Amino acid sequence: MEFDWGPIAAAWQALSDQQIGDYEGAIPAEWGGALPTIQNTIDRIKLARDNIAGCVAEVQRVLKC
Repeated sequence: MEFDWGPIAAAWQALSDQQIGDYEGAIPAEWGGALPTIQNTIDRIKLARDNIAGCVAEVQRVLKC
């Protein structure tokens, strides 16, 4: 069975910096001690978005799709 990765890639590509920033802004103030980890996660989300074709290719390779 062939899986269509297009909608997944399109959704990732459609994430704007503003949307991703809103995710960061939704973090409760009580989590302030986790800010370095949160920023690292935000950076990784942006990196995945900017390289979604490679990410999809790697998932396909691992899953042997």
